[in-house]
Amino acid sequence: MRRLAALALAFWLTAAAAPPDAEAWYEILGPDGQLIGFQVERSSPTPEGLEVSRERQMRYRVEGHGITQMRSQLIRVYGPEGRLIRFRSEQQVGDSVVTIDGAVAAGNLVLSRVVGGRRVQRAVPWAAEADLLDPLSVTQGRADGFELAPDGLRIDRHVLRQVKQEDGQTLRLSYVDGRLTRVVLADANGERLELPQLGYSLAVRRSDAPLSARHLANVKRLPHERWASPFFIPAAALRGQIRYQFGFRHGFSADLPQTGEQRVQQTDQGWQVDICETCGPDLASDAQSLARWREPNAWIQSDAPEIRAAARPAMHPGLSDTARMERLARIARDRMAQPDFEGYYPARAAWKRRAGDCTEDALVLASLARAAGIPARIASGVTYSRTRYHGAANAFMPHAWVIAWVDGRWKSYDISLEGFDATHIALSLSDGEPGGYIEAMQLSALLDWQGMREVRKRD
Repeated sequence: MRRLAALALAFWLTAAAAPPDAEAWYEILGPDGQLIGFQVERSSPTPEGLEVSRERQMRYRVEGHGITQMRSQLIRVYGPEGRLIRFRSEQQVGDSVVTIDGAVAAGNLVLSRVVGGRRVQRAVPWAAEADLLDPLSVTQGRADGFELAPDGLRIDRHVLRQVKQEDGQTLRLSYVDGRLTRVVLADANGERLELPQLGYSLAVRRSDAPLSARHLANVKRLPHERWASPFFIPAAALRGQIRYQFGFRHGFSADLPQTGEQRVQQTDQGWQVDICETCGPDLASDAQSLARWREPNAWIQSDAPEIRAAARPAMHPGLSDTARMERLARIARDRMAQPDFEGYYPARAAWKRRAGDCTEDALVLASLARAAGIPARIASGVTYSRTRYHGAANAFMPHAWVIAWVDGRWKSYDISLEGFDATHIALSLSDGEPGGYIEAMQLSALLDWQGMREVRKRD
């Protein structure tokens, strides 16, 4: 389990072009109004046209984690016609620094990314009227635009959907490739933004005075994202069937995924979700779909030599798929013995590091499964913790696990916790890319938890 709110916040919080020679300061506030960061935006004329810069610093501690320190700077330069001609971005989280330079030429945006002294470069098509937009911006209101992908080597086109609220606020929803990536609630005056999280919200508001690193010297504590369960869930209920009633807040609406263990039905109040080992209608299992979920990719690296070698003991012809997955789960659990809640590492890097949390655990197990010829996907959502974890007990928290096709059905495997149970609520299915996890966290922040109850069969 991890917080990706800070990861999302570390990208383009506000990059709106201000009038020439302008300066604006913003406070970034925790749920109790405590200062956890600040941002300054400046713009000034240059011989080339206009330079717009934005600098941000953040410092806080999330329950169950160490101190997080982040610094970022984005400088954009526009030509006389107001078109982006180049930019420079620098992101620092702890000791890790990522620098990205971009320059527009001949219809392309040439990106150069440097991490740890290693430079990677590529070019992507770039329309003359295109600009790097930010769905969290106070002033930008265009319906679509482009932003850097988390790896910095491609440009994602995003679509901004806006839902007007009765109190004059606007819910801004940003989508990339159909996935929900950002959720922002903006006030009517554009002076304050609310960033919903699971269980609380962060806020960005205009500051009347400049801020500096000394204002962050006293480290503030943030709660881990969680939703407190209204009652303690006993072990028998975890092994059985639980029925949830959900809606969405702020006029938002979305379809929740169905799996072999999760059935979703729309009701007058929202969605009824039933979870048990055989509750769901199952996922697609045609030959083309199964072949797709056996293929390696940039995150589920089942073609890596070390992954293939590790999966070999589970490929004995006498084993059933269930027995293979159980053996692969033990291999993955033994390898991923060291907890590490920072970053989002692909399977091969996590395997080498021997460390990670639920996301790396899921990527490693899915890679082993595909290496053994078993179709596997990643489920992201929330699950229940009965014992104290990340500063809370009896609560639902962000989580990720594997769904694999074994012996004619899709079945969940969770090596991070004590296996699958009826509190594993899937909000997004993915091929291992970070966008699937981020989408689940954004959806969880908008969920309206209306009720839950155990379902027991009569004799």
